[in-house]
Amino acid sequence: MRDTAITALYDGNCRLCRASCRWLRRLDWRDRITFSDLHTSEALPKQALLGEIVVLDGVRRYAGFAGLRRLLRELPLGIPAWLLLHAPGAAWLGARFYRLVARNRYRIGGGAGCASGACAVDTAARSQ
Repeated sequence: MRDTAITALYDGNCRLCRASCRWLRRLDWRDRITFSDLHTSEALPKQALLGEIVVLDGVRRYAGFAGLRRLLRELPLGIPAWLLLHAPGAAWLGARFYRLVARNRYRIGGGAGCASGACAVDTAARSQ
């Protein structure tokens, strides 16, 4: 029986996001993470999720950089990175870097990434 600890909701229309999830799945030797494309999931409103990964851990919700740290905690090889990302100043710097990558993920991922345009993110609406 699968002992899933957390669920990661990601933008399945984003090439960078899909590649990141494939990489994380390979490192998930204990099969503790369920990855779910937010475009096919009914867990939360899609518009609220488009700009960052969202990790659900029971009733707790981690988004963006905090979500990435939560994912790393579940991976045996992710523990050193998880520890490093808890160093003083790492949360401040990591959150800013995460948002920079998230805003530019379609360009970084190799093109538009979303042919329909349905996955465009209104960055002005994000205040983080």
